[in-house]
Amino acid sequence: MKLKNKVLAFYTPLGVGTHLEEWGVEKGRITELDWWEEVNHENLRLISTSAQHFSGRGVSDRGATMWASWIIQSENDNIFFSGDSGYGEHFKEIGEKFGPFDFAMMECVNTMNSGKRFT
Repeated sequence: MKLKNKVLAFYTPLGVGTHLEEWGVEKGRITELDWWEEVNHENLRLISTSAQHFSGRGVSDRGATMWASWIIQSENDNIFFSGDSGYGEHFKEIGEKFGPFDFAMMECVNTMNSGKRFT
């Protein structure tokens, strides 16, 4: 919510836009993407790619939104961000379609330590 007045455009997986709207982000600033869809923003190409995650946090909202990983491409750089994804075969498919990557950011949760995240 602290970013809503500082960011011009929001690019999200399907279903996440509703949450942003509830937080006061205007619908016209939100673009929702399915896996393998892409959009250009200024000099960047943003590609929504697959992720492995259980959607939803409540009792009745499982599957209401998607989770995604992202490819961010510029004229000179090809970047991968895993998002909050578990390891799976989708990483191989993403690499085959869009790699090699100049830089990759991978989410890592230590499940042996109460879910604390390491950077």
